[in-house]
Amino acid sequence: MSACVGCAGTSRNIRKDTPPDFGNISSWGASSSSTSGTGIGTRVGKGKLTILLAQYNQPDKLQLAQGLLRRARHLLGTDDIWLLKGQLGLAVNYGHFRSQNEAGKKLIQVKKIYAKLQAGPWQFPFIKEIPEPNPSAPEEWNLLNNNCEFSLEIATYHDDSKNNYYGRKTDAVKAVQSLRQSDEIAYFVHGNMHSRIYVGCLSREHFRPVRKDGQIKISLSPQAKLLQKKYPVHYEQGNKVYVIKRDEKGREVKNIVPSKFIEVEMLKRELPY
Repeated sequence: MSACVGCAGTSRNIRKDTPPDFGNISSWGASSSSTSGTGIGTRVGKGKLTILLAQYNQPDKLQLAQGLLRRARHLLGTDDIWLLKGQLGLAVNYGHFRSQNEAGKKLIQVKKIYAKLQAGPWQFPFIKEIPEPNPSAPEEWNLLNNNCEFSLEIATYHDDSKNNYYGRKTDAVKAVQSLRQSDEIAYFVHGNMHSRIYVGCLSREHFRPVRKDGQIKISLSPQAKLLQKKYPVHYEQGNKVYVIKRDEKGREVKNIVPSKFIEVEMLKRELPY
């Protein structure tokens, strides 16, 4: 199976190539067919898109959400109004749609009666993907369950509704499993929109600030340098990603997106977004 399953279109100026075969990395993006029967990958039956009507994080969020739920069911004439508790609060959602086109038609209807829903200030409806449940995996595979201060980010997966691909979490877990079978210290992190892969568990001592030419730069320890040398590339959906720029003569210059060290505490702050 191709290493790129459900590769999404992107507005960035990039090119993607199939990754080289080192270790088991070429199998990272191959879960779409194998997970479709598990309920973890592409959902069978109900669609994977919904319309967010409002999201509340106030102390009385349950009362606000239940009130909107009742009004929405009455005005939209459906029982498919449902609540979902997430990192950003309590969401009130409308429907389970199989395509952007289907959801888009319903969104037009919602906007026509949205004022009558009385969702509250700073609220507006939009289409969003329904979060997949986290696939089963050992707790220690999750980077956030460890005492790492830094780790090297080497891959990202994201769902792609246009290609009916919703297996990012499963692919991330399989990637970590593959790396660990090769005796690598590997982790995953599931965010709201992406699942990311990390290798290495390093303390702050491996990143020493030094002053050079009037600027503060970070000097990596031999262990950190070795890890970055082993995994120099950041993969997206199982593929290398290149940023295309033009030089002063107008010629295309292709630069590969590199792996990067991340501070785990900073990662925790970014997760909800």
